[in-house]
This record gives sequence, structure tokens and C-alpha cells, in this order.
Amino acid sequence: MKKSKLDQFLKQAEIDALGIDQTGKIYAIDIAYHEEGLRYGSTEEAKARIMKKFVRSYLAVLRYFSSSFSDPSPKEERCEIIFASPKVIGERDESIRKYFNELIALLEPDLKKDKVVFRYITNDEFKKVILDPTLKACKKNADTNELFLRSYKLLNLPYTEAKSTKKKAISSASSSL
Repeated sequence: MKKSKLDQFLKQAEIDALGIDQTGKIYAIDIAYHEEGLRYGSTEEAKARIMKKFVRSYLAVLRYFSSSFSDPSPKEERCEIIFASPKVIGERDESIRKYFNELIALLEPDLKKDKVVFRYITNDEFKKVILDPTLKACKKNADTNELFLRSYKLLNLPYTEAKSTKKKAISSASSSL
């Protein structure tokens, strides 16, 4: 039995982090970190991969959380679908952002109806919206089971050089002065 391209497209859906807040709002987040900046091949390949991630996440959320979308007149957003990367360099970021805005314009009627918001968060916005609040929460959180928080706390330990506890012996030359 031959599988359709759409079937294969949907089976490749993966979401890095999925959460639901106290109001029932769903968060589906894909995050990519590459030390040298986002590495998804050429800029064209990167744009295509990111847009596929958005669409797959959107369809997966609609499929698996359909009951969350049954209220015909919700007052607030029901879902945020986010692609985040701390480092997307220059023209690549601008090109992806432009393409992202085109995707939003294309899907706008459905997104508004479903109360879904797509967000592309990179660079300085990543630091402001994701990293800084996470680090701030870390200061209040004593649980070090989460590896990122444990690493951050380790990096912020007050390291000092060991000091000798032995008293220096006074040399006979200095005592005769």
C-alpha cells in the first residue's frame, strides 16, 4: 500500500515541547540551537523546514486537541505554535521572517478562526522572551533535576581560589630588623 505525501508529511510531525497552562491554552514549541547559527542547509532549505514545522505542529495540535477547539467563540487565544532559535544570522533571519509573515498571511483566516498564533522567536527576542525569564525563574527554583537549570546554577557558583590556612613563618632575617 503506497502512502500519500500528505500522510508522510504528517507522520514527520514532532514537537520539542508541549504544554498547557492553567487557562487551557496550548503551547507547541520547536527549538533549534546551532552554535554557529541556525544550520538547516541553505536559506531556502531552512525556510522550508521551519514552515513545515509550523504547519505540522498546527495540524497535530488540531488533531490531538480538537476538544480544545470546540468552543465557537473563545475569548482568548487557544494555542501558540512557536519556532525558537537563539541564533539566526543576519540575512537568513530576515529571509525566514519575511517568509514566515507570508505564511501567516496565507493561513490568517484559519488561524483567527481557531484562535491560534504562530511565533518566530530568534536572537534578541529569544533572550528577552525565553532565556531571561527562564534564568529569573531558576533563581527561585531549588529543584536541580532539570539539566539546563542545574548547568546554569553550576556556572553561577561563587568560585574562589583556595586560601592557605597556615600562617606564614617569619624568617629570621626579617625578625632581626
